[in-house]
Amino acid sequence: MYDDVFRSVKVKDDIFVGGAALGPGTSNTPNNVWYVDGNVSATGSGQGWDNAFLTIQEAVTACGDGDIIYIAPIDMAAGATDPGNYAERIIIPATKSGISLIGVSMNRTQGGLPQIKPGGTLTGACLTIR
Repeated sequence: MYDDVFRSVKVKDDIFVGGAALGPGTSNTPNNVWYVDGNVSATGSGQGWDNAFLTIQEAVTACGDGDIIYIAPIDMAAGATDPGNYAERIIIPATKSGISLIGVSMNRTQGGLPQIKPGGTLTGACLTIR
C-alpha cells in the first residue's frame, strides 16, 4: 500500500529521509522494505502486509543497511482504554546503518499509530541502539 509512495523519493527542496539530507534532484531508494503487524496469528516472511513479521525485532534482524520497516498498530482489545502496544525489547546493532522504522496509521487504534512500551513481563528499555 505505502511502498509505492516511499520506495523512491524525489525532492525539489532539502528534506530529511531516513536521517539523510536530500537536496534537489536527489533520491533515496531503500534496498528492501519490510512489514510488521502485531495482529497476525503467525509470523511471515515480512515481505508484505499479507505475510508480515509478528515482531519489530524480527524485521530489524532481517533488514540490511538502508532498509525501511513499516509497522502497523496493534488492535485495541474490546473494552480496553489503552491501545495495544509492542511490548518487546528491540535491539538495533551498530552493524545496521540507515534503517528507518515507520509507523503506519491503519485506523485501528485510539491514537492511530503503533506504540512501543513496556508491558507484561517487559521492564526497562524497549529500544537499544548499539
